[in-house]
Amino acid sequence: MPLIIAFGLLTLIIPYDMIGRPLMVSFNYFDVLAKGATGVIILLGIYLSTTLTSSSKTFYLIFFGLACYFISVQVDFFEEIYFRPQYGVYEFIEHYGVTLGVLLVSIGVFKLGVEHNHSNQWRYDMATGAGQVGVWDWNLETHEFFADSHLKAMLGYKDNEVPNRIDDWSKLVHPDDREDMVEKALLYLKGELPHYEVVRRMLHKDGSIKWFLTRGSALTDKSGKPYRIIGTDTDISEQRLLEIQLIQSQKMEAVGRLTGGLAHDFNNLLAAIIGSATILEKQLQDNPFLLKQATRIHLSAKRGADLTKKLLGFSRMEKKESQTIDARRCVETVIDLMEHTIDKRITIKKQFCDIKTYVLADQNQIELAIMNLAVNACDAIKPVIDKRHYSELRFDIDVESITEPFAEKHQIQPGCDYVRITIGDTGIGISEDMLQEIFEPFYTTKDSEKGTGLGLSITYGTVKSYGGAITVESTLGYGSKFNIYLPKYEE
Repeated sequence: MPLIIAFGLLTLIIPYDMIGRPLMVSFNYFDVLAKGATGVIILLGIYLSTTLTSSSKTFYLIFFGLACYFISVQVDFFEEIYFRPQYGVYEFIEHYGVTLGVLLVSIGVFKLGVEHNHSNQWRYDMATGAGQVGVWDWNLETHEFFADSHLKAMLGYKDNEVPNRIDDWSKLVHPDDREDMVEKALLYLKGELPHYEVVRRMLHKDGSIKWFLTRGSALTDKSGKPYRIIGTDTDISEQRLLEIQLIQSQKMEAVGRLTGGLAHDFNNLLAAIIGSATILEKQLQDNPFLLKQATRIHLSAKRGADLTKKLLGFSRMEKKESQTIDARRCVETVIDLMEHTIDKRITIKKQFCDIKTYVLADQNQIELAIMNLAVNACDAIKPVIDKRHYSELRFDIDVESITEPFAEKHQIQPGCDYVRITIGDTGIGISEDMLQEIFEPFYTTKDSEKGTGLGLSITYGTVKSYGGAITVESTLGYGSKFNIYLPKYEE
């Protein structure tokens, strides 16, 4: 506002100085009207400049440019009416005001365009970044493929690390998804699909896999032949992870209900068999051969009963009354048991933190979960124990503060301290395909006589029932590492 007042006062000086001078003997009314109209238009431009959304520097350039232009037109307007000497400050304003004004306005308008471009780019960056969306442009004639920096960044690459060629970009698509991607693109270009849309996996620079929803639209020439496809890639990795977790949860629930019903009925049958076998053992004390067969029936039935107990425990997935327990003591109990039962060539190592590691859980269930992982680790070491000079079973305990991305991925509380129990081995490792299935009930790589496929499922259910999470890291041929996360109990 002070700037506008100063400008108004300045423009009053010229008519105040001019009015009162002798009138021109003759003047051109059309020139007077034209210059007056020009002045009014410039005044309108000055008013509109005050409403611009721009930086202060750009505003001052445009405002002062229009002001100089207006003052020059004002001097020119009044000299058409009043006589004045052809020298002095008015002569300077008339000759250089327009030039200076046009120059300042031109610079201001240029800077305004640059600022608007930057503003649009900022909005674009914010929108694509928030939505995890990347934009791509495929030239079907030259095979050039442009991907914006956001799309490359989502795959871990800098803008100049991936060439702008469709062949190079296709190499980043998961090999199993390339055929489907090409097939749908061809069908769309032939007009057999209303739009191009495909879900595909992309290979991240660090070797991980990202899921993308790809959509595109074709540009056609006058004959209807497509020559370009422009589209977007949306990162849906988190949604896919949630879908997998939901499917896993539903699968566990369905299998749990089924196994619960079967195990209950089967347990009743086994109870009758065990009772009958006990009676036979008492009656056949004088017949060693038949007594041996009755004992075998009894032991097999008890083994089946133990299995049904596991099935019932899996089907319920209910936690017992929680108590404050020391996770360190649970691990030490398992280590004491393992030291007397495992192959003496396997070295047990442990590393515990100095912080208290109390959690709210049932001690027997947590010890069983750790024992399941330790036994599996020893079984993974056995196939390669003769080929290596050193085999190790390792137990670590630490306290970690959970980050928000990790918490969202595993559905636990972010920003809280969790006790991490790690069981690692130097065994054969687990392939990437198997990692997706190891927690499923009845999934096992052991012989049918050695494993039921319930150990990891029960461990998973136990840990989740206490608000925890379980993760696995493995490299085929080098071993595996399971991490159990349980909420730390604050005294």
